[in-house]
Amino acid sequence: MAAPLSLEQIACMAAELDIDAGRAPQVFAANGVDAATYERQRAQLEIDMAADDAKLRRFEQLRDYYRAILGSR
Repeated sequence: MAAPLSLEQIACMAAELDIDAGRAPQVFAANGVDAATYERQRAQLEIDMAADDAKLRRFEQLRDYYRAILGSR
């Protein structure tokens, strides 16, 4: 089983996938996970964020930050 992804990793991956979902295989490979692992960990994070507003805000800040950086490449 893959090691748990950090909040920062999931936010960055989400930003990359938001920008270009067609790069999903490369994004997953670069982070050492497969699609199922990412989806499972992302779903768990969504559950956690539903109960933790601070975690939700942090995720949104990070995702927006990574979108801005990655979108400018």
